[in-house]
Formats: sequence, C-alpha cells, structure tokens
Amino acid sequence: MKALGINNPEIVFNPSVAELYEYALRPEHMSSPDPTVGPTTITATGALSCSSGSKMGRVPKEKRIVLDDMTREDVHWGEINIPMQPENFARNR
Repeated sequence: MKALGINNPEIVFNPSVAELYEYALRPEHMSSPDPTVGPTTITATGALSCSSGSKMGRVPKEKRIVLDDMTREDVHWGEINIPMQPENFARNR
C-alpha cells in the first residue's frame, strides 16, 4: 500500500478473524439508518451474522461466465448466464 502512496491509518491489511469480529461488533456498526437492517451478532455456533436488510440476495442478472471452449456448448447462455471474454475476466480478477 505504501508503494502506491496509500498511507491511511484506517486501512487494515489482512486482518485476523478476531480483528474482523471486533470491527464488525463496534457500536457504530450495530445500527443502520435503514430500518430493515438488523444488528450484527455472533450466533450460537460462533459465526458472525450480519444483516443486509431488504436488499439481500444474489443478483442473477449480474452473473458472468467465461465464454471459452469448455463452456461454449455446455452453458445455457441468455439473460441470466451472460458470457464474458477470458481477457475481461483476467482484467477484472
């Protein structure tokens, strides 16, 4: 990050699981202006549970699959399975 000229002390690089839990459970992250968003909690199994409110779920129309020799004939291309060129995948990755 420093090589890129980014020196923001608020940025945490490669935090531990414990650091992620601590950050997620800070008081300022326990509420939201969106009334459909619930508080962040730890479940009975120890998993971190975060609610994204009414806007949760995947976005099927944003799904991209690399179009190549392996997928060309096996994927049902259309409105949901949208083809992506290998070079675009590499760039986005």
